Amino acid sequence: MNEFQSRVPGAIPFYVVLLASSCVLLWEAWRIEGFGALSGPGTFPMIAAAVMVLCILSLLVRAFARPRGTEEKPPLTERFPKIVTLPMIGYVLLCAAYVLALEIAGFWIASAVFLCVSFAVLHQKGLLKAAIATAASLVFVYIVFRFIFQIYLP
Repeated sequence: MNEFQSRVPGAIPFYVVLLASSCVLLWEAWRIEGFGALSGPGTFPMIAAAVMVLCILSLLVRAFARPRGTEEKPPLTERFPKIVTLPMIGYVLLCAAYVLALEIAGFWIASAVFLCVSFAVLHQKGLLKAAIATAASLVFVYIVFRFIFQIYLP
């Protein structure tokens, strides 16, 4: 990537909102149990939220280091279709369906369908490879949660 590329308009406010949200998630994860044990219920959420905070801080520092863009921006009506694309809307709807399916079908079935569809659409290497990647992912999740965190997923 070109380091002298100008700053993307709206990047800094977006990163600040993401950072604030991630800090709230980190605080909520801390409130679960603190950092009592490696297999405690709050450990994984705290690690995930801390990684989010660090990554967003890195993006924020890089955004401040870039020069502000000076070129004339097209109106929002021209930029919006490039920002919010049909595949992105479809994937957001797929994520929403996954959240709803978790309650109805349970974690394993909802996750299997969500991951398989996601791998098939995003990776575009065929349904068989998507199914293999899904199975490997779910086996990994099972091992981590069952044996390391000692948490049963329904």
